[in-house]
Amino acid sequence: MKTKKCGNCGFTFIELLVVIAIVSTLVCLLLPALSRGKSRVRSIQCRNNLRQIGVALISYTQNNGSYPLFGRPSSASEPNGAKWFDDLAPELSETWWSGVYICPEFGLTKTIGWSIRATEGYVYDSFGSYGYNGGSADEAGRQLYGLAGRIWGRLGLESEAVPESAVRNPSGMIALADSFAHSHAPFRKTPISEGSDFLSRRVEYPGVEIYPHRESRRHRGVSHVAFTDGHVEANAIQRLLLDIDDAALSRWHRDNESHRELFP
Repeated sequence: MKTKKCGNCGFTFIELLVVIAIVSTLVCLLLPALSRGKSRVRSIQCRNNLRQIGVALISYTQNNGSYPLFGRPSSASEPNGAKWFDDLAPELSETWWSGVYICPEFGLTKTIGWSIRATEGYVYDSFGSYGYNGGSADEAGRQLYGLAGRIWGRLGLESEAVPESAVRNPSGMIALADSFAHSHAPFRKTPISEGSDFLSRRVEYPGVEIYPHRESRRHRGVSHVAFTDGHVEANAIQRLLLDIDDAALSRWHRDNESHRELFP
């Protein structure tokens, strides 16, 4: 029995099936590689974003002798208050949720970036791609040893900026990083928001939890970190936010100490 040809294409029906199977196999092999390639490109762009923000932070600190506060409550001169990224605007000419403040993979988490600076004397988190290091909280909720100033409880600030000289190890002190935190109210499983502009190695906020989002698909479980000397590294989320050892903890604190007393 003769094998029928497929129209005028010169292939038999069986040969055509073999070709389709080979092409399908090649596509299946190439798609993961293409996906990884796109992810690498997005990671490079994210690191470049953090590098530019880090350079702006260095410039601000050198010009002012201290690091920007996490935020300032509303006042006559600043009716809407201000955040740390507002202080960097003259160095970058960009505002929150635009340009270098947008990680190209942040949108993949289906999270909306938004900002509430301050109302009625309080300063709130803004949500987006990157966060500013506030150190670690004690059991009373006071954020200590970071760059963002003295923060007492969830919303209260003291206007006490951290001097540039207070950072003992600039190449080993986290300044900014991908924000992987997400927050939710008690008894609610679905996150209210993801990507706080406030970073902390340990958080004790009454009423609202903010903690590492371990399952985040952003950068395949890696966070990019800008240090106070301006260099940028890629760090595994486990190492950055979850490991309890002196080397991992000290990078969050301006005195380069682990402060294990904060991690019972």
